[in-house]
Amino acid sequence: MNFNGFEGKLLVETEYGSIQGFSYIGGSSGFEAEIFLGIPYAEGPYGDLRFEKPKPPRSWNHTILQAINYGFACVSTENPYNKFTNYSEDCLTLNLIRPASPSPDLAGYPIIIWIFGETFESGTSSNFGYQNIIDNLVSHGIIFISFNYRLGPFGFFTSGNELAKGNFGLWDQLEALKFVNKIGTSFGGNLNKITLFGESAGAASISWLTLNSEATKYFSQAFIMSGSVESGWAHSNITIRFSRSFIALLGCDENLDVMSCMKKQSIQDIQYAAKTVSLHVGIESFSVSKLAESEHYYSILFHPWFDNDFVKANTVEEAIQSAPKINIVMSLNSQEAIPWVFHSSSPLYLSQQDITNYGSSNFIESVKKLLDGEHCFGENQEKVAQKIIEFYQAQSLQYSKNAFLQTYVQLLSDIQFNVPFIREALKRAENGQNVFVFRNSFVSDKNRNFVVDGVGHGSELDIFFGNPPLKGSNEEVVQKRFIEILLNFVKLGYVCL
Repeated sequence: MNFNGFEGKLLVETEYGSIQGFSYIGGSSGFEAEIFLGIPYAEGPYGDLRFEKPKPPRSWNHTILQAINYGFACVSTENPYNKFTNYSEDCLTLNLIRPASPSPDLAGYPIIIWIFGETFESGTSSNFGYQNIIDNLVSHGIIFISFNYRLGPFGFFTSGNELAKGNFGLWDQLEALKFVNKIGTSFGGNLNKITLFGESAGAASISWLTLNSEATKYFSQAFIMSGSVESGWAHSNITIRFSRSFIALLGCDENLDVMSCMKKQSIQDIQYAAKTVSLHVGIESFSVSKLAESEHYYSILFHPWFDNDFVKANTVEEAIQSAPKINIVMSLNSQEAIPWVFHSSSPLYLSQQDITNYGSSNFIESVKKLLDGEHCFGENQEKVAQKIIEFYQAQSLQYSKNAFLQTYVQLLSDIQFNVPFIREALKRAENGQNVFVFRNSFVSDKNRNFVVDGVGHGSELDIFFGNPPLKGSNEEVVQKRFIEILLNFVKLGYVCL
């Protein structure tokens, strides 16, 4: 294989043009890697391209692309997690990190493509930098790729009809996969060994991609953590209702050309309208349906939905039945909902006094509150509530401390993650897919919650992207094991336990 860029120049030739990167020595591993940041994989989706499917990038044949800085973060909804000031609509860029030496395998290095989470409304591919990625993953002989995709209303607004079907963030992800398949061999990658890897909304995104028959041409298998297309926050037609309120707030609902009006709105006006919709219709109650449509600490207004375009189906079950069969790893943490209960920005947050005094009566009240306003059970609502209470009261016996508080966290975990996760895994297995499932119950000192036992949402990110643990610690043993599981799957296609 002709392996470009391994002669000190760090210049890689692709069909789009030359790309200049830089070398870097990993901190703890001392491993030398080559890094290419901010590579455009699509045209900037602004102006007339806003609220449209992405278009392939234009070539830069007459110049050298300096891929030495991360690209802009995509514009995110104005919310408590909007940490990024360096954002732009011109944000569809990709990052690639590879070993500095050619692969001993003539087919090239296997490729991991990371899709970040953070609720479809915030986040960026630069979240974890590159030092720990080199030490923990690239040093084991893989190429690591990450990319940005459109978020919030920019990525998931929909008119609910042909004007703007939405799911633009998912179409961005598909465009990134196509781009990798065009430039991957130029960087020494093996296009027959591409693994999608993601957490939370990133994991749910991968679930969606596995259901798209075109997308599955561009990757081999998937490794998803704490996210499922079955979750209410990962697919729901309620996005249409929120989008219509959003259009009205921007004054475009009575415009003869709605999309032309939407494309002319400023970023700030779009952010403000999204925030206003969130305050007025996003968290108006804590019913089961509302909870299922929320992820971290506020309602997810804009997320994927079955538009019969990105996925040619109307339900998850229908989509899985017709989806290509690929190997998939699915993992959960033992108490995903811990952040919901203990973070002060969450509508489900419990004060210190509530936590201290939380008992059986509080749990019963919580269940009834979650079911309040629901009409799906009709006259049987009280009976259903009682069944739920009895089931979880029995579950509380397994806990040695704060039993009903822990049971409440378990209930929220079941609604948001566990039940959707199990449904998806079973449907995939019934459809003949190889599905590997595991549960993470290791509580590190860093992520320990002294009130509730278990591993909360997002805790596994430290394992793959965090700093090296202390030598000889339990954290080091667990990190090594988790990375082995991932890398064995990436390289061999199955899980070795």
